[in-house]
Amino acid sequence: MGYEVERASKAKFDAVAERAGVSSAVLFERVVDHLELTDQGLPIWWPEELPRDGELPIDSA
Repeated sequence: MGYEVERASKAKFDAVAERAGVSSAVLFERVVDHLELTDQGLPIWWPEELPRDGELPIDSA
């Protein structure tokens, strides 16, 4: 992959792949294939929504 991640995160991911009996690349592809996305194309667990065209942000005061 063409990006860097924290060493601890990589080690955790590699350990999960090893427990599953697959390479880290295969695990990555499976994770991506099973990612649930919102209607905005973000993971459902992502903390913020993107601004929507034609909508003004509402402050929660």
